[in-house]
Amino acid sequence: MKFFLKYKYPTERERERERSDHMNIPPRARLAENETEILQILKMEEVAISECILREIPHKCLHGIHVYVLGSEQEDFIREKFPTWKFISRNTVSAFCIIGGASLKGVLREIRSKIKETNRVND
Repeated sequence: MKFFLKYKYPTERERERERSDHMNIPPRARLAENETEILQILKMEEVAISECILREIPHKCLHGIHVYVLGSEQEDFIREKFPTWKFISRNTVSAFCIIGGASLKGVLREIRSKIKETNRVND
């Protein structure tokens, strides 16, 4: 009698997440409009990008753009790829502040291109 193991083939999203876990890079970056959306994006281990929400962290940013990551591996990725961004906080969520001339969509494109570039190099 033959026994066949049931193998569940991973979805593209699972493969992407597995690749990024090994390379310490986030799987995706998305825009968020409020704190709830930021938390939802971070729960999926993705990068959240939003405008400054003034009550979140006391610092000298006036209407800049914030990039949020979860965990030290993703923090290291952002620090390496974008050394000019100002690091703001560190608990379980790390935030980076971008001041001056940047747009939300421009920052999103930059991060996505660095993620794709790193994935290509590591493949």
